[in-house]
Amino acid sequence: ALDDEALQAAIEEDSSQTCGELARQLNTSSEVVRLNLHGLGETYRLSKWVPHTLLEVHKQQRVAACLSLPSHQCIHTLASIFNLVLTRDEKWILYDTPKRSTHRLSPQDTIPHSARPPIHPCKTMLCSCARALKEFFASHTPEFYRKGNEQLETRWQKVLDADRDYFED
Repeated sequence: ALDDEALQAAIEEDSSQTCGELARQLNTSSEVVRLNLHGLGETYRLSKWVPHTLLEVHKQQRVAACLSLPSHQCIHTLASIFNLVLTRDEKWILYDTPKRSTHRLSPQDTIPHSARPPIHPCKTMLCSCARALKEFFASHTPEFYRKGNEQLETRWQKVLDADRDYFED
């Protein structure tokens, strides 16, 4: 029989361990570990992907950006913001397909965040990104944009309420 407290302690130490790793650590079979984890109500879930780890300076920049934008933004102003974000002097854009880590968690546990790994040199043409953005904007109705503009103020408030960190929708 496997000691549930030892298993729980091993998970709390490193929630990303596989059943095989836990079995080797506790000198038992992975099937016994899997059954005990199921009995404890533990599940294996992917971490929540976030663009990068937020440092204090990033959090302050988020607040400054939220506070600098009026709550009645119009679509034209938003379009100009997107134009500033997209640099058209670059021919190539580097992209990354990050791997999210998996963690053994109880149903009430919050999902940990995984920051994006460093960029590696996979490239795509900027024009394909611009085309995808135009298609995205064209595929939505004015109602979609009106609703989004109305939600800006509440979403900015969520950023402030979350102490400038990421928040769950």
